[in-house]
Amino acid sequence: MSHGQSYDLTESLRAVNQARSDLDLARTQRALPGVATSEQRRLLTALEGYAAALAGHGHPMPYRMHSELAMYRAMFNPQRPPAR
Repeated sequence: MSHGQSYDLTESLRAVNQARSDLDLARTQRALPGVATSEQRRLLTALEGYAAALAGHGHPMPYRMHSELAMYRAMFNPQRPPAR
């Protein structure tokens, strides 16, 4: 694995963690149950990026993240079947 490849994984995971942090902060500032937020969309994008980076390196996605990704995919695109 080259340095560039590990950087991609590191940066992708950092984006996921930042998106989760932003979502947590938004939840404390405004609680609107059932309303999808831009922070949730950013987390979905970050999770998709991390999933792609992991797949590109031949690594499996952690089960918890896989479930989280499936939930956000279903939330924002209910017609799309969950990934297996």
